[in-house]
Amino acid sequence: MGRIVEGECHVDVQTAVSMEAKLLIGWQEVDRLVQEKEYAAALLVAAVGMEFVLSENLWAFYGTSKDKIIITDRNIHSNLGDIKNRYLGTGLCVARYLTDNHNFSLKGQWEKQVQDIKEQRDKIAHERNYFEKCTKLQVPNLDKERIERILDEAHRFCIDNAP
Repeated sequence: MGRIVEGECHVDVQTAVSMEAKLLIGWQEVDRLVQEKEYAAALLVAAVGMEFVLSENLWAFYGTSKDKIIITDRNIHSNLGDIKNRYLGTGLCVARYLTDNHNFSLKGQWEKQVQDIKEQRDKIAHERNYFEKCTKLQVPNLDKERIERILDEAHRFCIDNAP
């Protein structure tokens, strides 16, 4: 019962690790703001994340395109270079144009998602007291569930299309 047996053994171990990194801006902050019931701020931070993802995809598409892209749509008053400074409004128009004319694509049903958060971001930025009303859920047709849906869709858009 008190025996000790010693032995040797040779073991070869191989490991393989693969990783896919995606850059998402501010989603921990979005979650924190929702917990704090700061819905307007959460929508703004999520919009910045979507703007970043959209602009990075547009720049990647534009940079690798074989043909020089000329945008002739009268509704777009800006060239692609302005997206760096003007983001979502211009980016959405350019993305729609490139989707229709140059095979640009993003994963998912992205147009409605981008449009929803653009509308909320624009209201927060431009309508008097909208930020406070949104945070206190006093905006007609904008309840907690709708905000959470918009934020979930924005998060999915960013994960699916992250650079």
